[in-house]
Amino acid sequence: MEPLQWIARWSIAFALTQLVETPLYVYAQSVRTKTTAELLPSPDAVRPLRERIALAFIASAMTHPLLWFVFWPLASSAFSYSTTVFLGEALVMFIEGSLFVVFGLPRPYVWAILVNTASVIVGLVVRELFGFP
Repeated sequence: MEPLQWIARWSIAFALTQLVETPLYVYAQSVRTKTTAELLPSPDAVRPLRERIALAFIASAMTHPLLWFVFWPLASSAFSYSTTVFLGEALVMFIEGSLFVVFGLPRPYVWAILVNTASVIVGLVVRELFGFP
């Protein structure tokens, strides 16, 4: 595949990923637990929406290029498509979960698994229907 085609497909996949993952991570940051109550100034406090959107966007913005431009070229030559997707998403879930540990998201790895699983399902359905990304 030509580099420009690869970048075009990445752009579509990135936009789709953000459409799926950002709202889910924004919601996840709205969930209150004892842990988040201790980290935020008052029991009723939730990070401002702007911050929640930024953190949600940053998570995928960090991991998506890593998956497509670093992990995928290295792993896809050694593993099948399914195995490469599984290993890549496991890596992404770990990185995003770790990021949200730092920012005090309750159950960060559970949310990373749920959010990225939703994103993978949507991506696979779009791929099946349209042949890309």
